[in-house]
Amino acid sequence: MWPTAEIERVCDLLLAQMGKPYAIGGIVDGKWVVRGKPGVDTADPVDFDCSGLVAWGIAQGRDEDGRRIILPQGTYNQVKVCRPVGLPLPLDLGFADLHPPGGVVDHVVIKISDTLVIEARSTPYNKVITRPIAAWDKQKGFLGWWRPPGIRDNERMPALREAV
Repeated sequence: MWPTAEIERVCDLLLAQMGKPYAIGGIVDGKWVVRGKPGVDTADPVDFDCSGLVAWGIAQGRDEDGRRIILPQGTYNQVKVCRPVGLPLPLDLGFADLHPPGGVVDHVVIKISDTLVIEARSTPYNKVITRPIAAWDKQKGFLGWWRPPGIRDNERMPALREAV
């Protein structure tokens, strides 16, 4: 479980990423290059995709034992390790299918306050932005809120936690 001060510190770290470019993998010199998914130990990432921002941000926090949560990359993988919640709290994740009727989780945001989410968003923004939660809840394709394990409970998922 994370202390309240740690949740606030991680929210501040996420806010410090505002305006950084949105990036997604692509072909460079004939090879697929993964972009927008900084390593969890990257001190100052240069760009993000949506799941990269989530994985990096959550990995910056520490529980009362000094351990951190390492979420998988990719929205589809992230939603599978989180649990649905009704009323979101800071650092809960909002998932969406922005390209319905695909039925595929393809976007994620992080709640950072009572009124805001932060996200790495492509068109039309192409950068890390904040938006009102009310706008996100009304987003076409919004699927709901999920909570990463270990932030607000003592749920342990060994594959997702590492000692530091």
